[in-house]
Amino acid sequence: MRVPGTTATAVTSDRVSPPNSASPAAARRPFHPLVYKHIKYVGKKCGKKTVITAQGPGPMTLTLTQTRTVSNTYSSTIGVEVDGLSAAVGYDVTRSYAMAAAGSYVVPRGKYGKLMAHPLYKVKSFKAYIKITGQYFGKGKTYHVVGYCYTHTAR
Repeated sequence: MRVPGTTATAVTSDRVSPPNSASPAAARRPFHPLVYKHIKYVGKKCGKKTVITAQGPGPMTLTLTQTRTVSNTYSSTIGVEVDGLSAAVGYDVTRSYAMAAAGSYVVPRGKYGKLMAHPLYKVKSFKAYIKITGQYFGKGKTYHVVGYCYTHTAR
């Protein structure tokens, strides 16, 4: 639910529904309407999950050119209300995208090379407060997919 009159720095949510179980501790806490504040851009991060790989012996050029589905995500110490969090950070934290990957790597002679594509995320941190009392409730990060990053090896 989008709340009218909200800004990117503080968004409230009146929706009272069970939180996503981000952690066992979050599952034990009672759910309260939350306000998300102190939203800060942390930087870009290369995801750990490999979405596409090319490999082979050198000398050769490994090339990746395919489209894969990658998703935004979030992590937190609490159960969050996804619509309110999405409004606060400015994008849907659960949306998936079909994105094209295109990269290449020249494998040296006598080596076996591997080229891997990983999702590239813009990361934002946030803090959540109980709407009624203003009490600090927890924190987390959101990950907005913006492209791919590449890693390679030659052994």
